[in-house]
Amino acid sequence: EKGSVLVGGSAAITRTTSGSGATEVTSSNIFLNPRALFFVAHRVGIGGDVSLGRSSSAGRSSSGIGVGPAIRYYLVPAERSALPYLGAAFRVQRSTSESSTGNDVSSTAREFEGVLGVDFMISRQVGIVAEAFASKLTRGSGPFDADATAIGVRFGIDAFFLR
Repeated sequence: EKGSVLVGGSAAITRTTSGSGATEVTSSNIFLNPRALFFVAHRVGIGGDVSLGRSSSAGRSSSGIGVGPAIRYYLVPAERSALPYLGAAFRVQRSTSESSTGNDVSSTAREFEGVLGVDFMISRQVGIVAEAFASKLTRGSGPFDADATAIGVRFGIDAFFLR
């Protein structure tokens, strides 16, 4: 409903492959994604999204934070018990990598993410979130700055503050 606010978040565990050929690296990742959206029109929320992450791979670990705008479009009216939606977010991310050799590297990246999700409403104002996502992370051109693609699922909770 126009004028309502959504505050929520989700968590994910992913497996990511970055680079190619001899430089290909597979890592295990955990992410937390808090968000807040303001409904500017019926079924359309615009706001902000944060990504907090931790990754590890052979001999290297990294942590990062990303912040940016997000949009969500609900495909059905809010009167339903399951509310499917499409979403997108763009984040600027700052990360620091630590290696077992003491070679610490910081980098900045841009991330675009697409989401297909469902809010399973457990009350009029609270929903359990299940979403599938795909993201593309683009970094600079340094030796540890390979692009990365992630596909996964995450779960969480949304609270709607209705107008």
